[in-house]
Amino acid sequence: VLIVPYESRDWDWETGEYFYKTAIQKIRIEDDDLQKAGEVPHEVRARRATMLGSLMVSISGQELLAADLRDSSNPSIVASQVLSWPVHELHKVGDNLIEVEKSYSMDQPSKLRLVSAADPENLINTLELPAGMLQDTVWLPGTSQLLCLMKMSQWPWVYYNTSSMNLEGLDEERKFTLVMVDFQVPGEMALLPVTEFQLAEDFWTINRLEFFHTGEEWQGIMVQGLPPLALVESGAYRHLEYKYSRLLIAVQPHADGSIQTLSSAWQFQSANSSNWLSNPPVFAGDRWL
Repeated sequence: VLIVPYESRDWDWETGEYFYKTAIQKIRIEDDDLQKAGEVPHEVRARRATMLGSLMVSISGQELLAADLRDSSNPSIVASQVLSWPVHELHKVGDNLIEVEKSYSMDQPSKLRLVSAADPENLINTLELPAGMLQDTVWLPGTSQLLCLMKMSQWPWVYYNTSSMNLEGLDEERKFTLVMVDFQVPGEMALLPVTEFQLAEDFWTINRLEFFHTGEEWQGIMVQGLPPLALVESGAYRHLEYKYSRLLIAVQPHADGSIQTLSSAWQFQSANSSNWLSNPPVFAGDRWL
């Protein structure tokens, strides 16, 4: 028997997205032939594995798994133990900490974990966020809620394919979402209604999405990407006239999870500028400064 770890990045024709996969593959040696005999998927690259009868026990930097491989076409996880997890953002709330784990692809959910501030190894609760790639979070102390900014596509760029004479990398869903999580009940996390922001044809792609202002009265969202600009022909050569755009939105979250849009403004700048985009203006309640 051979035990082989592997990683792959493949295209999912149903979802229209790339997905990442890492697993431990069991391979049975039969005379001069090699036969696949089941595999155990992991969220991150597995480091070690061994066979205990029909069970494969494998360990990664995040988890320990035991899988039954008697049915090689349909292995089943019979036991698992979380060993560690990544933390990309941290919020202290009373005696607890909110640990934010951001996903790196659309097929892996981002997660929130509530742990004790005195004993971070004491995991109190875990919550998987809705579909999307988490970009930024902000804590709202007045309502004991966490506001999460989610990107709905992995594509950061658009380019003109001279072979197919088509645009490549266009986002089918030009939108982002705001997800509100309620922490008013100690030890619990509750998802509130999700708010979608449709960008229609204003953007081809989103390559940056973050909060540029946080406060008690309003939150500022910055959406940076490429708008649909001209396709330029120069002799037999075609190229896209690239410019970056930045959409600035001021929103006001409410305790029930609803989001009110207060104002928005646009900035444009040529992509070949060495200065990139200037710092965003400040929204002063009724106007942008």
